[in-house]
Amino acid sequence: MGVDRTSKVASKIQIIGALSVMWLLAIVFMHFLRPIILPPVLNLGVEKEEVLIYGPWGSERRLTEEGQPNGGELEKEEVEEDIWSYNDSCKFVLVESIPQDLPYISARSAAQPLIQSWMELLDSAQDSIHIASYYWSLTGTDIGVNDPSSQPGEELLGKLETLLAQNVSLTIATSDPTLAVNSTDLEVLMGKGAQVRKVPMKHLTHGVLHSKFWIIDMKHMYLGSANMDWRSLTQVKELGVVIYNCSSLAYDLEKTFQTYWALGVPGATIPKHWPQNYSTNINWRHPLQETLDGMVTTAYFSASPPTFCPRGRTKDLEALLSVIRGAEDFLYASVMEYFPTSRFEHPIRYWPVIDNALREAAFNRHVLIHLLISCGKNSDPSMFPYLRSLQALTNPQTNITIEVEHPIGQRIISPTQLVWGWSSTKVPLIPSTQHPPFRTT
Repeated sequence: MGVDRTSKVASKIQIIGALSVMWLLAIVFMHFLRPIILPPVLNLGVEKEEVLIYGPWGSERRLTEEGQPNGGELEKEEVEEDIWSYNDSCKFVLVESIPQDLPYISARSAAQPLIQSWMELLDSAQDSIHIASYYWSLTGTDIGVNDPSSQPGEELLGKLETLLAQNVSLTIATSDPTLAVNSTDLEVLMGKGAQVRKVPMKHLTHGVLHSKFWIIDMKHMYLGSANMDWRSLTQVKELGVVIYNCSSLAYDLEKTFQTYWALGVPGATIPKHWPQNYSTNINWRHPLQETLDGMVTTAYFSASPPTFCPRGRTKDLEALLSVIRGAEDFLYASVMEYFPTSRFEHPIRYWPVIDNALREAAFNRHVLIHLLISCGKNSDPSMFPYLRSLQALTNPQTNITIEVEHPIGQRIISPTQLVWGWSSTKVPLIPSTQHPPFRTT
């Protein structure tokens, strides 16, 4: 009896050992097959992933930080990921819009008109258009005006409708709630077949989806400041870039679009850990090397807030700090506002991470810094002491220069006074005698 029991135990051990070896061999086999199995193209549906990462309302993590807890130290995380090769020959084009009827200096801009670039991108679309946007307001009727300057926006909306009729798919991720409460643009497009998801950013992060980018056929892109608003084409100074024939960057930008798309599902919550297919190995530590206009260069995309950054994605703050800290000779920046504080929290918090980086660049490395800060009808004058504090560091004897310019909003001559709120302002300015005034909102 004892011998039989011993032999049975030995047999069980042999069976378990054999199964273990088979399991180990299967794992090794799958590891070597992995580059063949994983496709480089993202699946827009992501239904399988949604089962894993979505929960009921109320279980999301609240995010109110504007910076990292460690004061902006650059993240050192790396991602091991298969690198798919693309034979791209990328082309980079600066684009901008200049407000109509605005007196402009005689020197012509080198940038291409924004509406021209957008229409050319849409003309090139054959399969798909993905748009991430803050809000939509492409017609004058959205704000109750009948103004000729709304025509480019209305033509843009019509072009999107035409492409839908030609079986080009249109997929839109936009912020919810929206500023354009009277706009029917998205309803019109959905009626023609567009897929739209509204990301409840106020609920998820107490913020907004402020991204503005397009991805065309997974090879062309637009990124910039312009909203999907007719006034961005004719009433507001905007700046952006169009990148042509660059699938490697387009697929990486698509991963950011997919984070928005996933969170636009009703009841979605921000996952604690994003699934691996959202991760990237293109970041500030390992930028993509590409040929851009015939020159070998490097590039990567960043995102925010931090909870919207899957593994490997550079955060916006990290990207800004890396640019500032990498400047050797000069740094020119143009922003709407400048505050080393929180802006949408009460009580406000002092947050000097970027401000300190600028001071360090000017003081320790003698980087020439020019700041162009917009100044319009609704500008908050409380920002000017902060700018004076920066400019006070200027000392030619020690080779420290921080110059601040305040472009002033100017009323546009228009048949109606209900277009964008442009007006001259009487707020404290920091004058400069070296540069002509530059007008913007």
